[in-house]
Formats: sequence, C-alpha cells, structure tokens
Amino acid sequence: MSIRMPIADLVVKSPIETITQHIDVTLQATEALITFFQAEFSKQWDEAATEHKRIVEIEHQADELKAQFRRNMPKRLMMPVARTDLLKLITSQDKIANCVKDIAGIMVGRRMRFPKPMRAGVIDFVTTAAETVRYAKEAVHHLDKFVKSGFGQHSLERVEASLAVIDDAERKTDIMQSELRAQLFELESKLSPIDAMFLYEVLVWIGDIADNAENVGNHVQSIALS
Repeated sequence: MSIRMPIADLVVKSPIETITQHIDVTLQATEALITFFQAEFSKQWDEAATEHKRIVEIEHQADELKAQFRRNMPKRLMMPVARTDLLKLITSQDKIANCVKDIAGIMVGRRMRFPKPMRAGVIDFVTTAAETVRYAKEAVHHLDKFVKSGFGQHSLERVEASLAVIDDAERKTDIMQSELRAQLFELESKLSPIDAMFLYEVLVWIGDIADNAENVGNHVQSIALS
C-alpha cells in the first residue's frame, strides 16, 4: 500500500537564507579591498598584509557557505524556486569573493602600486565596485523576503528597484575602468613592462567585481520573475 504525503510536506523552504549569508560575507571581502588599497598606496605593508589575510579568511568563509548550500540543497523535494537558478546565483556571488582575493594576492605578493596620479581614481573605482556589490546584497535580501512573503507584489517591487541601482553602479565602473586604462596607457612608459601588464589585469579584475555583481542582479531577476 502506497503512503501519500500531504503536498505541504513535499515543499521545502528555499535555501535563499544561506545565499544571503554568502552575499553578506562577499560584501565584507569587497569592502576590505578598499582598506587594502589605501594601506598599500601608503606603503603600509604590514597593514596591507593584514587586510590581505583578512580577505583570504573571509573568502574561505564564503567557500564554506557555498559548500554548505550545496550539501543542504534538497534533491527530491519540491522547492519554490529552481535549483539551477539558485546555483547560478551563488556561483556569481562566489566569483566576486574569488576576484577580491586574487586582486589582493597579486598586489601584496608583488608589492605593486599604481602610479601616484592614478591612486585616487583607483580608490574611487574600487569603492564604486564595492557599492555595486552592496546593491547586489540588497537585491538578494529583497529576494529572500519576496520568496518568504509568498511572492508578494510589494516585495517584488523592492527587488526590481534594487536591480536598477545595480545597473547604474555597474555602468559607472565601466566608465571608470575605461578612463583608468587610458591613464595607465599614458604612464606605462615609466613602469616595467611586467608591472604594467599586471596593473592592466588588476583593473580588469576590479571591473569583474562589478560585472559579477550585475550577474547576481540578473539571476535575482530571473528567479523573481520565473
């Protein structure tokens, strides 16, 4: 004789709560990158090394949360959102944390610094990238409330509003990156070719932080409108 389970027992809560914890940690790492650059530009190598270590530790926390999310994701029960969409969301978030760790790692490892005329602009660039991640965090938290509210219209409007500011911030980083690349091109003759190559790469990676934050927003939108 087959045993029938009530449909309510087959539906589980979305594991978005773990994803919100992950984006919170990801934002911590990104904001630590601002302090790292400030210390590095001031030749405060000990403080820069401390911030680098902190970034690595935070990135490890993000990895553990990602692993926890994958371990605990139900495989047979129904969920209010698609598993594949959630996996794409946390993967984009994790790319942000990985990118932050890579930037700090290469900078502290080579004790690289951008030319002095660029430093204020680079700090603004990193700060704006961090703002993009902050807006992505807000979007993920609004998504969590949206799902918990039973997909209520008011919560959906908050999700959509947060997505708009992510796009605006990401566009700002695109402009900043283009301007800084042009500035670096004008100054690269004063640098060693190897340092110039790595500095161009760092500018790309900082831009990737904002790009991945935008991808987080895109996945949030996909989940909210599915």
